[in-house]
Amino acid sequence: MSHRPSTALAAAAAALALSACGGGDAADGIACTTEVRPSVVLTVVDSNAVAIPSVTVTYRIGSGAWQSLVCPATGSCPVGSEQVGRFSLSVSKAGYLTGTADVQVNRGVCRVTTEQVRMVLRPTS
Repeated sequence: MSHRPSTALAAAAAALALSACGGGDAADGIACTTEVRPSVVLTVVDSNAVAIPSVTVTYRIGSGAWQSLVCPATGSCPVGSEQVGRFSLSVSKAGYLTGTADVQVNRGVCRVTTEQVRMVLRPTS
């Protein structure tokens, strides 16, 4: 009894599994997924560590154009999508002082390495 057909079948199954995971570099044995990751996950809280909902985030990457978004009610939001570089962030909300931060986002083996940024906003009064 020959084991060649089962060996060929196993090799074909492995190749199919790798292609289903988005490919990868066969030379280094890494299979990358096709998921899209945020560049930055920003969490905004007050001085009591309570999430501040619906903040406005203005940001740019390097010397690029400024972009704006409003975070959802959770106080945490993704900023950028699979983008690398130096992120300059400005966060504002009525009743709070504006907060700023800079963070470097780098590329990992397959995707960006998502940076977590926690910003504390102080009340204006």
